[in-house]
Amino acid sequence: MTSNNEPVRPNNETEPAAARNSASDSADRVGYGHPPQHSRFRPGQTGNPSGRPKGRRSFKKDIAAALDAVSRAEGGKTKQQTLAENLVNDALAGNPVALKILTTILPALDDEEEDREEEVTALQKSLIEDFDHREASTESTDGGKNEPNIS
Repeated sequence: MTSNNEPVRPNNETEPAAARNSASDSADRVGYGHPPQHSRFRPGQTGNPSGRPKGRRSFKKDIAAALDAVSRAEGGKTKQQTLAENLVNDALAGNPVALKILTTILPALDDEEEDREEEVTALQKSLIEDFDHREASTESTDGGKNEPNIS
C-alpha cells in the first residue's frame, strides 16, 4: 500500500519506455494537430452533423418567386412588371441610379433579341431548303404531273 507522502503515478509512467506501445503513445499525444482523445471525431462521424438542409431554396429562386408573384395593388401585374415599369419611369424622370441600371441591362437585352432572330432565320432557311428539296424530288419522279392547277 502507498503512504500519504508518495505521489500517485499513472500506470504508464511506471512502465519502462521500451514497453510502451507506439500506437498508444501517438493517441496520448496532445498538441498542434493532435487534439485530446475525448474531443476527436469518432470513426464514421462527420465534422458537420447538421449540415446544409436538403432542398433548401436558393436566394435566386426566392427572388424569382417574389418577382413572379402578382401584385394586388397594381391590378394583376406581376411584381417584376411593376419593378420594370418603375425602373424605366425613374430613368425617364432623370434618376441617375435607375439610368445607370438600365444602361447596363439594355445591351444584354439587345443581344438576346438578335440571338432569337438568328435562330429563327436559321430555322426558316432549313425549312425552305427542305421544302425546295421535296419539291425538286417530286417533280423529278412524276415528270411534273402533280403541279397545282392555278387558273
